[in-house]
Amino acid sequence: MDEDTYRSTEFPNTITWTKTKQSGADVDLWTNITMANTLELDGDKGEVHKLIKFNDQLLAFQDNGISQILYNENTQISTTKGVPIEIANSQKVQGKRYYSDTIGCSNKWSMAATPAGIYFIDNNTKGIYLFN
Repeated sequence: MDEDTYRSTEFPNTITWTKTKQSGADVDLWTNITMANTLELDGDKGEVHKLIKFNDQLLAFQDNGISQILYNENTQISTTKGVPIEIANSQKVQGKRYYSDTIGCSNKWSMAATPAGIYFIDNNTKGIYLFN
């Protein structure tokens, strides 16, 4: 869920995703957008201005909030071969987790991703922050 994710202008807090495009496929699954593949973020934190990938996390920046989109998290799978549990990727979006509900970013151009973290400017607090 990276380039295949977009923000709707009609629903500023809704994130929609498609299936991954596969090279050589007869049908491009990424062109099939359904409203079943949506995640609604908290509206009281403002609209979503930018989605950015950092390490193995997908982050959403709103006016007054920073959240992680819980995608492809590890899940426990029961097995029948005597092994009690296997850990596997879920291959789906499981929700969101807010890191901040006061600090955010309303200008997507005021963000810079570096190996040290994501630098951004919060217009509300008039501060420069580092998310790492």
